[in-house]
Order: sequence, then structure tokens, then C-alpha cells
Amino acid sequence: MNKTKKTGRKILALVLSIVMILSIVPMSASAAEAIKKGLTADKEVNFAVMSDMHYYPASLAGNYNEAFMQSIKTALAREPYQSVGILESALAGIAEHAKKNGMKYLILSGDLTSNGEYEAHRQLAARLERFEKETGIQVLAINGNHDINKANGTTYENSKAEPAKRTTPEDFLEIYKNLGYDLAYHRYTPSKGKANMLSYSVRTDGYRFIVMDTGKYSSDVTEKGKDLAETAGCLTTEATQWVLNEIADAKAKGETVIGVNHHNFVPHFTGEYTIIRGFVIDGWEELTDKLVDAGMHFSFTGHIHDSDIAQTVTDDGETLTEICTDSLTAFPNYFREVNAVTDVNGKTTMKVESKDVDCVLPVTVNGETYATPYRIKSLGDSFFGEGGLSATALNMLEGLLEQYSEEFAEKGMVEGLKDMGLDLEGMIGGFFGDGLKIGDTELFTTKNLMGFIEDLLNQIYENYLTDPDATAKYLVNSINKLLNVKVSDLPNTRFIDEYGFGDRTKPGTFEDLLECVVVYKYEGKLHMKDDPFMMDAIDRLNNGDTVFDIFDALIDIVANDLLQDKILKDLDLNLGAFFPKGTTLECVGKILTVVMMALFLGDTSYLNVSNKILEAANKLGVVDFKSLWGIAEYYMGEYLTDTQLEGIGQTLANVACEFAYDDNYIEDVNTTIVYDGKVTPAATRENYRLPTIVSTTLGADQSSRNVSWYTKTNVKGTDIEIIPYSENPVFTGRSMVPYGVKVNAKTERTERQYPGVDLGVIGIMNYKFPMNRHIVEVSGLEAGKEYL
Repeated sequence: MNKTKKTGRKILALVLSIVMILSIVPMSASAAEAIKKGLTADKEVNFAVMSDMHYYPASLAGNYNEAFMQSIKTALAREPYQSVGILESALAGIAEHAKKNGMKYLILSGDLTSNGEYEAHRQLAARLERFEKETGIQVLAINGNHDINKANGTTYENSKAEPAKRTTPEDFLEIYKNLGYDLAYHRYTPSKGKANMLSYSVRTDGYRFIVMDTGKYSSDVTEKGKDLAETAGCLTTEATQWVLNEIADAKAKGETVIGVNHHNFVPHFTGEYTIIRGFVIDGWEELTDKLVDAGMHFSFTGHIHDSDIAQTVTDDGETLTEICTDSLTAFPNYFREVNAVTDVNGKTTMKVESKDVDCVLPVTVNGETYATPYRIKSLGDSFFGEGGLSATALNMLEGLLEQYSEEFAEKGMVEGLKDMGLDLEGMIGGFFGDGLKIGDTELFTTKNLMGFIEDLLNQIYENYLTDPDATAKYLVNSINKLLNVKVSDLPNTRFIDEYGFGDRTKPGTFEDLLECVVVYKYEGKLHMKDDPFMMDAIDRLNNGDTVFDIFDALIDIVANDLLQDKILKDLDLNLGAFFPKGTTLECVGKILTVVMMALFLGDTSYLNVSNKILEAANKLGVVDFKSLWGIAEYYMGEYLTDTQLEGIGQTLANVACEFAYDDNYIEDVNTTIVYDGKVTPAATRENYRLPTIVSTTLGADQSSRNVSWYTKTNVKGTDIEIIPYSENPVFTGRSMVPYGVKVNAKTERTERQYPGVDLGVIGIMNYKFPMNRHIVEVSGLEAGKEYL
């Protein structure tokens, strides 16, 4: 036998051996499916993520002229002045790290510009294209709610605030055509309208990025029916189906799906859908489950400026982990780097790391280079600096009042307010109509009411806006009374060394509490439960220890500082203003002015007039009060009980916890996330998988009852088990009823309304939640017999 035949037999024997081994080794279904698709090795992709960059170039800022610098005083949680320098530092960090970890993509999950300024988009795209050429890293960009058809885009090129050119969705597509769209495997085109039209998908390395345009900027989806951007986001039914088709196509090709979306698919804290709204996507309660059950188990988002990770589990046991990246241009200024590996069994391991924006290159702005890490300075620029929240409040109030002072000085308050969307004359005219006339003679019309309002607004301008700095300082001095309320006997020490706020020598205050909430919410690195001061402050709010002090401070500010000592004292009740010059009864106005001055001895302030009238009425026995404050004290004592105040304290504690405490995936900054198939979903009343709000009512007669309960919309069943009453009942867990009992069951979709904030006395900021109401009509019961 020759050598060639021997070699052939050896190869054949080896192949047969491998086949025999494989035939006796169990193989998972997913691995078998993967081999069918030709996937015989792990697949890996490395990418970076930035979000909410709010880029604002120097040219729009008038090279940082005085008008622009004045405007940024009111920029809370935004750093437009530093945005260019911050971006440069972030890109330098990604480029350097890519040399080691091989990052191939940079994902931008929306809010690329400050307010959709066309020139900002154009300059940003040019910089990103240069980044691609220099590094080989491909950029995948998508819009956020600040990018398309934004009404308040501004330029300071002419040394004053002026409207900037807006960016349309078509503009966006053209500007970013080489930044993601050039790699598009599929693009979404709506059959009509423009909603979600910028969505696209990208195939790479065994992964499918589905980049979703969730913005509401076109008349076919905006609440007001205009082509103007709104904060909230949506996916239309048609766009949702496109995403589902993309997921199905990706799965058929053995690709792991990664979603990119500006608006959140998962609430990252309870208050996101109960209080602030517009941040979790419309219809998330059902939409998210559809996408997750279809096969989307990871998504990258932004919008809420949080460094946060949240998970949800569908009724079918599938999970979505949503990674939210905080704003690049606000504290803590992180970007993310991600390594994703999916093995042949479909198990995906995603390592997520957060990087300081200046981890490689310090941030430099207008020739000034800042110390590292930049987030320490950013905390002050974004929220509060060396002077704490009171300094931030002063800075913002000064900026806001100075802005209003300039605008109202130029146009007058009525026209200035109209430019801001408050058309007082139009509102009054719509309500008051033609007013009171005799023939063609106008006796009392909109002109009369506007005369009084204009007089009042002029007084407000003269008293508070001619010296805006003094007004701001007065307001902040009052606010400090609230900020200085003691909320714990423990000092606030957690962030002294890193961020420089707190005091080891004195008990913690309400200001300390608020500052800690900011850091815990946005940074995502530390946890409130490890902070003795925060836990004690929350506990004292919960049990009512501090709410009375907070309430007293608020009453002092509103009743004394603002009303009695300022507004009511400074402003005059000028009844003559109801009959201004040019009206039919102008002479009546002059008479009223003289009479008022005589009656109140020259002091026609609202405070003096109201108190004098009440004093006189009290002497006559008409009322029991001698002052406005006496009335306020009476009704607060009558209708605001200690129990209700304690309830308000509990609400404050709950709100603080919602923002500061994270119990949905705790490791938000650096973590490793694993998807390895289905898990068992928890069924609780809180997540509405178990019946909630169960009620029983009488039926048509003594032998019938109606039972109803609510669940989430995915729970369809109306099974019920009824047994005769027993002190030791034994239920089977099956749908059963006694002999002769009949059951008629139905399920109807409805919405329940809940208060976002429950103040005990009243619920405010109501929100609606879609639910199924299950109704069971039971008949044939024995009269007088008890059942369970």
C-alpha cells in the first residue's frame, strides 16, 4: 500500500472519530442552531458610547461674547461654553484607548447639539468625519429631542440672542450621511409622514445595531400637530414593526441585536414615568416587552443625563438591559467603552466601563486648561459650586432676571410676555368677549382690564427688574432659610474629600440633602444606603421629624418674605387703572384714584388696603380676621393637619429616594452584564402581574356577586377559584367553583390614573397607566352562605 492511501485512511479515521465523539456529546439547541448558520466561534465587538453632547460651537457663541456668557448663567446641567473642549478630550480618549482595545465604533445616542442649530450640526459632523479618517473608528449617530425642528435654537453671532437656523430631518440625514447612514444595512422610510424616518440598522461582526429615531418632531406625531420638537419620544406602529422585522432578520442570520435609542425603553427610576414624564418612550409598558421578547436584550440610551443601567424582565422571562450614558457636557461627564462577546450558545457577555472625559487629554476651553478630573469642576458648573446651591440659585436668578429686564425694557412687559407665549390680551379677549357696551359706547371691555394689568406689570418691572441683582439676592436670602433647615443630627461627610461639599463640624441641612441627591442620581458610582447622613435624613423625613421645620421655613418665605414684606407692600392697588386714558369712563378712573388716596391716607399698597378693610370688617362683626395672614393661618390650621404634614414628609422622602436610590441594577458605572437566556419573572402586585385593587360588589340578587381586579395588559386570564368558607381553607390553585355556581368572565382594557406626587391633602402630577380590568360575574350562590 502506498503512502498516499495510508494518509487518506488516517484522515478518514480522524473524521469518523470526530463524528462519533460529537454524536455522543450533548449539544445545546442554540449551539446546534449556531453551527447551522456557520457560527463556530465567539463573536466580539468593541465600541464607545457618548450621549447628550449638546455641542455648541464658538462661532454661534460669538466667540464667547458677553451676551453668550450672560446667557449661560441659567444653563442648569448643561455646559455649552465647555462643549467643544469636552468633545475634543473625549475623542482623544477614545482614539488612544482604541489602539489597545480595538474599538471599531463610536455610538452617539442623541442630543448632539444644544438646540438643533443647523450650524452646530454642520460643524460637529465635520469634526466627527475628521475623527473617522484619523482613527478608522466609524461613528453611528442618531438624533435626540434637541436636534430636529427645535424651536429655541439660538445664535449670539451679532452680540445678542437671535433665532438660529433650524435643522429639519432631511437636513440631519444629509449632514450625517457619512456618520452611520453610510454603513446602513437597512433604513426605515415611513409610508406617510416623517415620524422615526432617521432610523437605520448596521451589520457588523455578528452583531446588528438597530439605531432608532425616537424623536417627536413632525406634525404626524407631535401632540400639538406641528413640525416642532417635543421632549417626549415614540415609535409609531409602522416603525415598531420595522424594528421587529430587523430583530427577526438579525436572529435568522445569527446576529446579536444591540439597540440604540435616545428615549428610554425602561424607567431608570420610578419618578421617570410618575413625575417628570417625557423621558421614557410613549407606550413603554407594552412596546418594550414586544422588542425584548422578539430578541433585543441590550440597548444604549441617553436623554435623562444619568449614568445608569436598568433591567426589565418580560412576562415570558426575557430580559432587556438598558445602558444609559450621562450627558457628555454635564456632571459627571463620562463616556462609555464596551466589549461585547457572544459565544456559540448565544450567551452574551458585555463589559461596560465608564471613562472620565479627560482621562487622556485635559479639557481646554478658550485657552484655559482645567485640572483633572474635570467632573469636579463640572459639578459646580452643572449644579452647584463653592457657594453651594444658594450660589447656583443666585447665579441663575441674576441671569434670568437680567435677561427679562433687558427684554421688557425694550418691548414692555405685555409684549415681552406675548413673545414668550403668554398673550394676556388675547386670553382676556377670548374670555371677556366684547365686554359691557351701551350701543357703540364701551363701558367696560378688554381695554379696561388690560389697563389694570399693564399698571400692575409696570409696578412689577419698576420694583423688581430695574435692579435684577438686588432682587436675586433678596430671593436667595429667603431661599437660604429653607436650605439651612437641619434634617439630621449627623454631618454630611460623604463627598467632602472628592467634591468639596459638606461639613464635618455641623449637622446636615436640607441643602446637604439636595446636593447629595444630585451626586447620587447623576454619577451612579456610590450608593445612598452606605451614607449614614442620607439614610438618617430620609428616615427623619419619613417619620415626620423634620417636615414641620421645612414647612415653617416655607411659610416664612412665602407669607413674610415674599408677600407681606415685599409684593403686597411694594405694589399699589390702583383702581383708577381700570379706566385708562382714552376709555369712555376715563374720568371715573381719576375719581377712584383720588378717593383711594384719601381713604387709605396715601398708602394704597395691597397690604395696607387689605388689612384696613379686614380691620373695619372685624370691628363691624362681619369677619373674625384682622389681616390676610390671620385668614391664611386659620385655613392652614383647619385643613392642614399634622397627619397630612407627616404625609407630605413621607412624599418628600419618597421623591428623594426615587432620584437618589438605585435598586434596579446597582452597578451603574463599571460592570459586566450577561444575557444567557430566559429567567423566571417575579410576579407581584407592584408589577401588576398579580391581581391588584380586588373588589367585590353585590350582583342582581342575593345569590350573585361581581368580582373585579386589575393587572398589566399582558395578563389576560380571568380564572377564579371559589370555595365555601372555612377557617382552614384549602385551595387547589385551579379554576373551580361549587356545583350550581355559574361564572361569566370578561376582560377589558382601561387606564388607571395615579398621582405622581401624593401630598396627602391633594395628589398632583397625575399619570395614567394602561391596565386590564378583569370582571367576573358569579351567580347561583346559596343565599346566606359565605364563600372564599
